[in-house]
Amino acid sequence: MSAVLKISLSLLWRRRTQSILLIALVALIVAVSFYLSGIAYYEETAIEKMINSTDINCIVTDARGMNSSKLSMSSVLVQSILGVFEDDDNRISEFVKDVHAMGVVFLTYPDGMEMHRIYDFASDKMLCEFEGAKIELFDGFTEDIFKTSEQVCIVSDSVEPEYDTENNPVISIGLERKKTQLRIVGTISNSESNVIYVPLNFQWEKDASELFLVDSCTFTIKDNNRLEEAKNEIYKLFAKPDLLNGYDSKPFAVVVQDDTYLESLDGLRSNLRMVRVLIPILTVLTVAIGFFASYLFTKGRIKEFAVQRCLGLKRRRVFFDIIGQQTLLAVIGYIIGLLVAVITKSIHDIYSIPNTLLLLAIFISGASCSAFMIAKVNPIILMKTED
Repeated sequence: MSAVLKISLSLLWRRRTQSILLIALVALIVAVSFYLSGIAYYEETAIEKMINSTDINCIVTDARGMNSSKLSMSSVLVQSILGVFEDDDNRISEFVKDVHAMGVVFLTYPDGMEMHRIYDFASDKMLCEFEGAKIELFDGFTEDIFKTSEQVCIVSDSVEPEYDTENNPVISIGLERKKTQLRIVGTISNSESNVIYVPLNFQWEKDASELFLVDSCTFTIKDNNRLEEAKNEIYKLFAKPDLLNGYDSKPFAVVVQDDTYLESLDGLRSNLRMVRVLIPILTVLTVAIGFFASYLFTKGRIKEFAVQRCLGLKRRRVFFDIIGQQTLLAVIGYIIGLLVAVITKSIHDIYSIPNTLLLLAIFISGASCSAFMIAKVNPIILMKTED
């Protein structure tokens, strides 16, 4: 150990009370910095999680925003939502997902039967598990078959099927002058026995196109980072008069259920803004504290420095002696603050460590200002200064 270091350590030990206070001050600053960084990390993580995990539900209703069932809405609107008629003025399929839509048709054959056009199983609440319904699809078929226009269906397990020439189970249905045969691709138990489920875009005749009425339609926003853009596209679509009216000319609207999401998100962002304001405030305080703590720590040693100058030590040597002692105490304080942060689990990512190292450098910079002021004073004046 060099003689200079021994002297510095002995001087610090003689003033151990002040040294301990300075170490504790640096440790507190570092611990608080880690704590604020931890809060910022938590808020950023919470915001990211909310954006990625929250579904913003959009429900098509009547013009008053009340009724969401039995809309009698033209299927053109649903097809536009799905991107079937997508153009430069209609990009809604780029912003939405999880489209659910259902249309109900009362069949004339078999008598008393209902045909539910569905885009997926979630389109009809009666098919949800909490209603007790259990769906069994035959081998080779998945729920995606309902996103096609195939002439297939699922029926109650109590329905007696017919069989075609290839021994596939089928059922015949009719509506006024229309009649067709559907292949049964699955059965459903614990549900209404008079309901036949077919794909939403089912056509009575192959390669034919027809409009039909949709009773309900919902969807969710695909990317909450583009929520406002998505809402603009949704409202733009529903502002088209040629798509809004069904056969009975009812006007429709869409309710975007984002109030709770936006309020929660605003709260998180407000907390994050506050933390980000506190961090630079802490930086400024660190500079001020570094200056005044160093000044107060060295003020009582003015005669000591005066004697060193009178014995021939240059200002530079005195300056670096002061800075060396302050740096040693600051590093010890930093290590203690780091250990406190580790014990209290305030460190959430490695990016907060450089920030606290910057605070340490700023603290030492503040201390250097004080050291410079003391080192540059004339030794004769210092000798005249009383304790």
